[in-house]
Amino acid sequence: MDKVRIRATLSDSKKISFLRYRSEWIDILLRLNNTAKPAVNSLTKTALEKLFVISSWTRIVLAGQDPVGFLLGLVENADYNSANYRFFGDRYPRFAYIDRVVIDPEYTRRGLGKNLYQTFADWARKSNKPILACEVNLKPRNDISLRFHESLGFRPVGTQKADGKLVHMLIKAL
Repeated sequence: MDKVRIRATLSDSKKISFLRYRSEWIDILLRLNNTAKPAVNSLTKTALEKLFVISSWTRIVLAGQDPVGFLLGLVENADYNSANYRFFGDRYPRFAYIDRVVIDPEYTRRGLGKNLYQTFADWARKSNKPILACEVNLKPRNDISLRFHESLGFRPVGTQKADGKLVHMLIKAL
């Protein structure tokens, strides 16, 4: 069974599960991803499918049977042509990179993102990755995400302009 962790419940009594990716969910996950713009870049279905394939770690958040969020994580030397990912690859020999985390707005502020990050960090630690790495938008500014990452202990290591955005490059020692 591919259930990873069940730690949250909702007031509407839907059970929250964290599962590995299944291709049958791609259309829903694409809609969630593209609705989250500009916090994450919009993608085509093919590009999102490729990201799931090359990711070292994925988790889908289900409320009942419905996907309501996900995290995509990669490690060094992935076949990923992203300027933000390369920023970390050029500076750190070993790392775990959070490419994107998306939670349906109806399910935010319930600890789901924090659970995803903690579970990914646990996996990264066991995989001998000394840092978690990610970026957060400075322009357009994403104050909620900046505060979230600060609360988890991430610290800035630079800024970068990519894909028409200015982003804060963040790491957290594990």
